[in-house]
Amino acid sequence: MKVRKLDRRGKGYSKVEWILDYYEGPKRIRKWYTSKGDAEAAMDEIKGQHRVAGQAWVELPPEQRNELMTIYAEAEREKISLRTVWEAASSTPHQCSAERLHKPSQRRWRPDAQRTSGNVTLATSKPT
Repeated sequence: MKVRKLDRRGKGYSKVEWILDYYEGPKRIRKWYTSKGDAEAAMDEIKGQHRVAGQAWVELPPEQRNELMTIYAEAEREKISLRTVWEAASSTPHQCSAERLHKPSQRRWRPDAQRTSGNVTLATSKPT
């Protein structure tokens, strides 16, 4: 992540621009600013967000981190986003209460979702 000066005044542009250049995962992101101070303030804010997010992850107990990574891997394998799973779970509170999900017999139940992947269809009610 860095701030750099872009001077294209000789190429038809009227002023100097400042670019904040960074990556989010594999994606390169470039944001343009009119002043170096604005670009550096934006960079500091993004670095702060990364620090806070990293700290939150580190503060989780190892068991919770492992469980989150397992759930994420399973969702990726089924080509379902975690947002889709969460929205489906939160839209059906009568079927998906926290108390019911913690029971071992209910763990494999999947809430209703509008998406299917391959030969997997998410159930609309708990299995019998």
